Amino acid sequence: MSRAVPSTRRIGRWLMCRGTAALTNDDKRHVQRFVQRLAKHNPQRTTIRRRSLAFTDMVKRRAHQALASWLRQAQASGVPEMQWLAAGIGHDYDAVHAALLTPYSNGIVQGHVNRLKFLKRQNARRAGFQLLRTRVLNWC
Repeated sequence: MSRAVPSTRRIGRWLMCRGTAALTNDDKRHVQRFVQRLAKHNPQRTTIRRRSLAFTDMVKRRAHQALASWLRQAQASGVPEMQWLAAGIGHDYDAVHAALLTPYSNGIVQGHVNRLKFLKRQNARRAGFQLLRTRVLNWC
């Protein structure tokens, strides 16, 4: 019996799900076999999955003290993509560490920037700055 190839989104969800509680019953049957087959064919993917789950957990728990250790493990993983990611985070170490350490977020600011860009795109080639200014100031 030939089985349809799962979508990329579904595979991503399977790989980034630590437990099966967040998965549907249909997915639960396939996840463990899929991950085992994937590990058998390419052991690097197991390393990538493990490091990715560790990073996700670290960010969710805001475990700033684990960042340096995670970076060392990612650099030592032997996976070029993980090493590249760790090097990028290492260049901005202070900012990433502060983001994990402090409870502050720039989410509200980013929401306003997104809204302004949306209004700007709507007004593109339609009217001048005055209409854009009016729309921004009258936005509810």
